[in-house]
Amino acid sequence: MKWRLFLLLGTALLPTAAIGAEEGKQPVKCVGHEAIVTAVALSPDGKVAVSNSDDRTLRFWNTADGKEIRKVEAGFWIGGVRFSPDGKYLATTATDSVRFWDPATGKEVGKDIKEHLTVKEPGYGLAFSADGSKLVVACGTGAEVWDARLGRKLRDFRPKDKGFGNARQVAISPDGSLVAAALLGEGGRDTEEGFPAVRVWEAKSGEEMFKTWAGTSADAVAFSPSGKQLAIGGMLPDGADHNGVLEIWDLDPNGSRLLSRVRADKHGLFCLAFSPDGKTIATGGTEPAVKLWNATTGELIGKLEGHSDQVHALAFSADGRSLASAGRDKLVLIWPMGGGRR
Repeated sequence: MKWRLFLLLGTALLPTAAIGAEEGKQPVKCVGHEAIVTAVALSPDGKVAVSNSDDRTLRFWNTADGKEIRKVEAGFWIGGVRFSPDGKYLATTATDSVRFWDPATGKEVGKDIKEHLTVKEPGYGLAFSADGSKLVVACGTGAEVWDARLGRKLRDFRPKDKGFGNARQVAISPDGSLVAAALLGEGGRDTEEGFPAVRVWEAKSGEEMFKTWAGTSADAVAFSPSGKQLAIGGMLPDGADHNGVLEIWDLDPNGSRLLSRVRADKHGLFCLAFSPDGKTIATGGTEPAVKLWNATTGELIGKLEGHSDQVHALAFSADGRSLASAGRDKLVLIWPMGGGRR
């Protein structure tokens, strides 16, 4: 128990200087949403941020000055937001569908892809493979992988265990070979410590390769740029309270290995993102700050303070020079990062 307590609480003693962010530079503020901002994405060139909010609008922002480029009145629920790797279109989850938008005009498109992908009970999670050919979507109690260009569903991924809630977030490895889902923990048990709420499947065979996170729920998953590591965020029980925990795993078909496990937030961890060079993980949760972690050791290496409430969404630019964050305070912040992709 002593070692576990150290891993969970020891990070409070680590320095919190903003290593990784450009020192002395304040974030660019994007102001306009009228409700919680639930998702944010950066264009591949880092010049445009797109955010979604409970006010049912998509907003496009100039990342250099924070000015609103356009507002799209969707009129319906939108969950996750992602740019295609080539930047030619934007994908969003919506009511029973995935919809595609032209970033240049803000209008829905169907060029080279079906106008809508019909998805039952979509969640906030969606992600592209590195080449843009595959799109994974959180739906119901698992995930679906689609051919992003043809609009054809390739495979369903569902836990065989019963009693799961809906998938919160999903991820696909850069080469498209692995799919991961963070599941809401409601019901079923398959171990004494609780059911594993994070699952990783082999995309080609559909076989479950790895499972972990025997706690209350998992809220975020992300593959490293190499596809060899998996970061997980969420809540694990600790007495009467719940800790926001970050785990970093080295994935191996012959036996995955836990690299680090730290308490990353006082109460819950909602979102995380790997930097493009794979060296840093950014996290957001109930605390009004974005935290930066060494992706190998789990050491806290930076803290970005600019939000006044919970942080719900994060996204790095493709070159690693910018980090977008968004949350409950209705703000989108664009942070200048000191490093880039090497």
